[in-house]
Amino acid sequence: MGDRSDLLKSLVRGFAEGAGRRLGIPFAGLQKVLREALVQASSVSEGQIAKALTRVANVKEASAVCRDERIWIEATFVEGDAVSVSVQPLAARFAPRGAKEVTFRVEPPELAGRVEVRDLVGAIAALIAHTLWAPFFGRLLNPIYDAIAERDGADVRVDLRSVPAVRAAAQRGLTQLFDLLELSSLAVSEGALRLHIRLPGLLAP
Repeated sequence: MGDRSDLLKSLVRGFAEGAGRRLGIPFAGLQKVLREALVQASSVSEGQIAKALTRVANVKEASAVCRDERIWIEATFVEGDAVSVSVQPLAARFAPRGAKEVTFRVEPPELAGRVEVRDLVGAIAALIAHTLWAPFFGRLLNPIYDAIAERDGADVRVDLRSVPAVRAAAQRGLTQLFDLLELSSLAVSEGALRLHIRLPGLLAP
């Protein structure tokens, strides 16, 4: 087990050094960036979520309350329609050099079929991506939160690679960076959505 762990750390270090060269950041500097990212990306507040929701096209007003393991959303649209829905984080699936997905359970479940509700979930996912990878994006951050959200029964799944800022970073050849931080799970506590982040031995001395 020790040999495998050492090999993994060696591979990740080499991977990180390559990504650091792309950014013009020495490995020690990249470690510092990642430490700061862990501190800053540990949670997003109700206020941040509500602000992200108002950036969805056709949303006039929105509020978000984090309690009882759910995000409770009230949203009013420009056309005058309104929805009241809760979303519960179910899973985060991060595959090396592959999908970076988050899944939420929608209640009432029938609202998962509405495009407007999926767009709201997509905005939360985009906020997660911005929070997780902000140190790497710089000027690539995009205020439009139009991530692609897909329905799976009562659940809504979003691939974070569809977030505009992530797509822009990928076009700059920075896809390696997305594997440096792994989102292992999401959880709602009073007043915030918590992000549980892992690093595969990258910050070990």
